[in-house]
Amino acid sequence: MKTIYLQVTLWLGACGLSVQALSLPLEHAFNSGDFAAIGKLESPPRELRGPPHLEIKRKAFTAAQRAAFVQLVSDDGYYRLRVQPAEGVAVMASMRARCLAVSQLQEAFEAHLDVSGHILALSWSTPTGSCQAQATSPVLPPDWAFAEVQRVPTRMPARGPILHPSRPAFSDPGQPNPGPQFLSEEAQEGGSSSGGPRQQATLGKDNKPVTQPEKSWLQKNWLIIMIGAAVVINIISNANPPPRESQGQAAPARAQGRAGSSR
Repeated sequence: MKTIYLQVTLWLGACGLSVQALSLPLEHAFNSGDFAAIGKLESPPRELRGPPHLEIKRKAFTAAQRAAFVQLVSDDGYYRLRVQPAEGVAVMASMRARCLAVSQLQEAFEAHLDVSGHILALSWSTPTGSCQAQATSPVLPPDWAFAEVQRVPTRMPARGPILHPSRPAFSDPGQPNPGPQFLSEEAQEGGSSSGGPRQQATLGKDNKPVTQPEKSWLQKNWLIIMIGAAVVINIISNANPPPRESQGQAAPARAQGRAGSSR
């Protein structure tokens, strides 16, 4: 199944999802025969409460087409469908006609879209699943016919995490250019969270970021060590103050000396 470059515009309205109207020709072919118009793949503009979907509208088979399909069932050939846009590559899907006959022409479709709304593939299956080869071909009822309108749900891929690409870091105009430099993811996250200056990673000869050597423990904590040493020195210097008893004994001695001189 090839990619069809067709924009299916989806937008979020006040009442829910809305799908822009589109109408594409739907073609069919029996085995390796030529494709011929058989219906349309449409999406009428309307408000949807649930996920957006498309619709396949088919025309009734002619007598010649009914005979060709019955012969295709007996030959165990493929019945093919194709959505042909005005520009770009078509999207095709195929299934054995015998599998459709086993399920009594009950079928299910699903359109796979990308995040931009382009149709990537068209899944086509039956409720019975994979049909095994049988000795005799299944018999269709006399009034068999495909559904005129078939609902086609749409599926989009899950969104992955957004990766932060490396952004170029420009040097000052007055300084010589040291070469291409880029901000690493760690530097981007650290600068944005802490508010500090962002680190730069210079590219080496192999165009890979050159990591800066990690600082030692002393280089990282030298300020804390100096403050702690000053606190310890201050505590030690004030630990042994001069004794106060010597001062108390000197005062009576001086008093006695004064009394003797007065006599």
